[in-house]
Formats: sequence, C-alpha cells, structure tokens
Amino acid sequence: MDKQQYNDQADNAVNFQYLYMLTDDFKRLIWKVRTNDGCAIIIKFTRRYNHNAHILYANQGLAPKLYFHNNQDIYRFKIIIMDYADGIPLSSPLVDKASLSIQNKIFQDVQNAISTLCTNNLIFSDLRLPNMLMVNNCKMLVDFEWCGEDNNARYPFLIS
Repeated sequence: MDKQQYNDQADNAVNFQYLYMLTDDFKRLIWKVRTNDGCAIIIKFTRRYNHNAHILYANQGLAPKLYFHNNQDIYRFKIIIMDYADGIPLSSPLVDKASLSIQNKIFQDVQNAISTLCTNNLIFSDLRLPNMLMVNNCKMLVDFEWCGEDNNARYPFLIS
C-alpha cells in the first residue's frame, strides 16, 4: 500500500503504512498500521469520538496513548490515531483462565475506570467486555465513541 502521513502534536510529519483492517465489519473502519520507525499504531475512522475521555484514561494508563484526533468531519468521519494495544478482549475465554489475582486486578481496574468517569461527570455508554482489553495483566478501555457527559450522552437503542 502507499505510504501515508499525519502530523503529530508537535506538528512533525509521521509517515506510516497501512497493514490490515482489524475487523471484518465494514461499519467499523479500524486499521493496524506501522510507522517508519517501526511503531504499531491504530487508525480509526468514526462518526463520533470523545477524545477528552480517551486522553483522561490514557493519562492514567487505562487506554492506549492518543496521538492524533481531528474535530473536523472529513467525509462525515473523524480520524483517531492511537497506540496499538496488544491485548486480549475481556470477552475472550482466555481471561477466564487467568489467575484469581489477575482477575481481581482487572475488576479493580474497571472500578477505578468507572470512578474516574463519575469524578469527571462522564459516562462510558458502551462499557462491554469487547471494549476492554487485558494488556500486561491490566485493563484498558477502547472505543470512546459513546462516551460523553453524564445525563446528556446516550447509547442508541437501535445498536444493541
């Protein structure tokens, strides 16, 4: 595939190459890419995204680092670029086989994440096991599309 680039927060050009899509669902445009310096990152095209919530979690180690987001719709999509988190979704049967101490750590991380949301008047409307990853025995949240301000954000009932 052709080489592409984006400008990071310091306005430096970062070249990358698309590797492959991470899902077969044509409604979820998520790509794994590799930068010229060998870093694996994710590029996601989405119609909505709460980058402030993502940054809040990333600063606490509860989400992949966010490198780029745009607030402008490009062909009705936002572009999100973040670290690739090589983890196991909590919906995986492998998580059930983890030790009790690791399961307790994951449970504590979920409690901390929810507490962080409440403290910041946010809700994570799509808090489901596939949107939580176990990375190095800790939990990370991904997919901030339906995260928003408490009493204002809603998860569309037609999606579930």
